[in-house]
Amino acid sequence: MKKRILAIVVAALIAASLFAVPSSASQIVCFTGVEDTLMPLRDSTMPAYFGTKLYVPATVFANADISSGISVSESNLYVYKGKRRLNFFISLEMVTDQDGVIYDNVPVKIINGLYFLPLDFMCEYFKLTYTIIPSDPASILRIKSSAAVFNDKTFAGHYKKQMADYFSDYTAPPTVAPPTFTPPAPPGQDTPTPPPPTYGDVTVFLSFYAPGAGDAARILNVLSRASARACFFMTAAEIARYPALARRISGEGHSLGIWLETADFDEYAKASRLLFEAAKTVSPLVASPPEISEEVAVLAEERGLVYRACTIYAGDDYTEAAVNGQLPTLPRGVADVRFSCSENTARILPGVLDYLREREYALSLVTETTSAI
Repeated sequence: MKKRILAIVVAALIAASLFAVPSSASQIVCFTGVEDTLMPLRDSTMPAYFGTKLYVPATVFANADISSGISVSESNLYVYKGKRRLNFFISLEMVTDQDGVIYDNVPVKIINGLYFLPLDFMCEYFKLTYTIIPSDPASILRIKSSAAVFNDKTFAGHYKKQMADYFSDYTAPPTVAPPTFTPPAPPGQDTPTPPPPTYGDVTVFLSFYAPGAGDAARILNVLSRASARACFFMTAAEIARYPALARRISGEGHSLGIWLETADFDEYAKASRLLFEAAKTVSPLVASPPEISEEVAVLAEERGLVYRACTIYAGDDYTEAAVNGQLPTLPRGVADVRFSCSENTARILPGVLDYLREREYALSLVTETTSAI
């Protein structure tokens, strides 16, 4: 017991020497590593102190195969890996797990729209550990499981050059365009075009099906550049053929579902088994071609699955304007836009994402806990 107490005290002193703990919530300029992956230096990856407790953005844990999603009402944050589930009641500072066990005084914290979770609690529940690695130009907070290959010293050495590049990008002064003078319009001429309307109370879900390796990779790159997340539905054959793609989709924080071509539960069971073997995740999310949607929806209800229909089907002949023109504009509207993973989708997707961002649509991730359309 004395040795354990001494170890805890030493660890606390090391952490205190690396980070100056602020009296109020503040993010720390610190690299975050998960397993054997170093994350870029961004607000969405760096830890933060709230009082004396260390918190980490919920999305960081996706690299440890721990998914997260916010409810439509934004009152609950769900975190899950396999059969282990946590439901954070944000306003109550309370958590329940898949067995109904209640954990009091475990708050979710929010900075600039990012949801932060207590690092100690998450590591204990999901059987992870974390270390703080002194390094230059900034220390590293590394979260890992027994699956990690690098030791901490090797990890820091392996990413030394990449850390310098990330730090240089993060600390570089923003590029400021020189001021321009726009003369006033002469009398009788049109006034400047007003900014586009915004729809912050309209929720949009993005989903994709039929992922081939090349087109899906290009789509994932587009989503990554836009910091957007989506759901990818895969058949059993696609999972068996592209297991690395399934792992990448899950590892980058997207959700995975099963695409059923028949209303046969055996087809789901096979795909689910292959998905677990490929990406160590399970999913109750199912979707199907429109012509068998009713049968698959009945199957999902009988078997406790979650059937996801779509409100906008973006076929391969669709343009950006065709997709954008169907998005709802009424308050509290909801749209599930479904694309095939195709060359056309990879081409038009950047424009669709720009349109969603410019008009401030609430882009949300499809999970088993989001309401079905």
